[in-house]
Amino acid sequence: MTKALVDKDGSTSDRSANQTNIVQQHFDAASTNWADRYNQYGSLSNLDLGVRLDVATRMLKEACAEARGPIAILDAGCGTGEGTSRLSESGLKVFATDLSAAMVEKAIRQYHFIHGSVADAVALPFASGSFDIVLSLGVIEYISAYEGAVREFRRVLRPGGTLILSIPNRSSWFRRLHKLDRMLARLMRRVEARLRGSTQKDASRIPTYRHQSWTLTEATRLLNASGFKPLEAKLFTYGFRLPMAEEWTANIALCRWMNAHCNNTTLARHLACTAVLRSQAL
Repeated sequence: MTKALVDKDGSTSDRSANQTNIVQQHFDAASTNWADRYNQYGSLSNLDLGVRLDVATRMLKEACAEARGPIAILDAGCGTGEGTSRLSESGLKVFATDLSAAMVEKAIRQYHFIHGSVADAVALPFASGSFDIVLSLGVIEYISAYEGAVREFRRVLRPGGTLILSIPNRSSWFRRLHKLDRMLARLMRRVEARLRGSTQKDASRIPTYRHQSWTLTEATRLLNASGFKPLEAKLFTYGFRLPMAEEWTANIALCRWMNAHCNNTTLARHLACTAVLRSQAL
């Protein structure tokens, strides 16, 4: 029997379903235009994807420069392959996995140098110590057993290898406002359903997948417990993530300005929506 899911706002849904299946179906559907989101910054979510890729690419290039000999990279949760798309192919072996077969298929089709396969991040089909670098962007927040995924990243990395991992920042006040907005919207739907005389308990609920987040302190503890030494954290994406504000020009402009001026401040830890962490396998 599967456990009840936890909605994005933290409430428990009565819908009994498997988190993995829901996430897989979601990204299968999203694969159609996923790659376009990295080039179209008309919404805050797309801007976040673009900046996240910029940050991760810089970290990847630094890790490649530090490695010796042929370099093996795993993109765990590869989406349509953009995570490694900006790297030089010379001397690199790039492997990619994703829960979504549609995503993997598009990644292989778009980038001929990628060797792709469908796999769950908690059970990677590779021998221990197979990789010099593991990249995982926008992945562990969808995994119920996220500790197992991070341990798998450590297992497939050689000692001294690099993990580049993105997380949603739970300390962000912008994210907290988004959570509150979803809670209020769900409450209003329940009230509306009652006024219509509906007797269906789920009439006003949105069945969805669990979407987790961590503070930097929590992420550091997770990495330490999994055999990693955190080296660097880059915080970014500031702005209101409310649905109505996603495409506001002023909201996107605020995000761009704060990305340029706030990343090295204490304020960033409490406002930035996303972080990319670079760690070393011990």
